[in-house]
Amino acid sequence: MTESLRPAPRGGVFLYAAWLFLSLAILALDIVTGPLIAFPVLFVVPVILATWSHGVRWTLPLVVALTLARSWLDVHWESDGPPSIHILNGIIRGVVLCLMAMLVDWILRQRHQIQVLQGILPTCAVCKRIRDEAGEWHQMESYISRRSEARFSHGFCPECFEKQYGEDLTRMGLR
Repeated sequence: MTESLRPAPRGGVFLYAAWLFLSLAILALDIVTGPLIAFPVLFVVPVILATWSHGVRWTLPLVVALTLARSWLDVHWESDGPPSIHILNGIIRGVVLCLMAMLVDWILRQRHQIQVLQGILPTCAVCKRIRDEAGEWHQMESYISRRSEARFSHGFCPECFEKQYGEDLTRMGLR
């Protein structure tokens, strides 16, 4: 998929701060409540916000950090259980959060692609050029090629071939 079919990141510094603060607040809540009340399920909220605002590239490090932090808390709180249980729980938590991030990213890409496909293109009735958002006119082929994976191969339909070359072919005796 070309870069233009991917939605642009929505967030600036404020949204970075929002999902980082939210992550730290959930971790702090986990620490305050202790091992008997588990809040890791709330980790999906900053993961969804980070994916929505900045994409999977920024979310995956967040998932790793949240998973490691929660696993560290598990190990320090529940020292009587075998470490393999804490490792397994951490892996499950990380996989679930990664799947959530990838699902949100997929939904955003599908939504963006639907918006692209549903858009109405202002087209010149004579030359078939397309006007972009800045008001500039572009050849249809270059406009579409830059915004999609479509590539053009030119030829003639029978009607246009006849209009373009019919008289010449008759004059040259090639018909």
